[in-house]
Amino acid sequence: MYYWRTNTVTVSNDLVVTPTEINGTTFSITVQGASRNFTQASDDITLKSGYTMVVYVKNPDSIALNDVGVTVGITIFTSNAQYYKETNIEAAQ
Repeated sequence: MYYWRTNTVTVSNDLVVTPTEINGTTFSITVQGASRNFTQASDDITLKSGYTMVVYVKNPDSIALNDVGVTVGITIFTSNAQYYKETNIEAAQ
């Protein structure tokens, strides 16, 4: 999992599939019209009050090629809440 934190950008667009192979500890993709640097998580991540975190999951365990076109749900758990998001699986272009 890779993440990017901000307290200055309002994120309203979906993440786009990146044609660049993701490897290493960081990578950059365009979010809200500008290049953003994502960092690979290696431990717990702290999010300050008022901040937004965008996560990019590389190779999720339970999503495979056969799931293209299917709606899946992903839940992120924190110490204070859980966040659930449904999304449609799309093929990379």
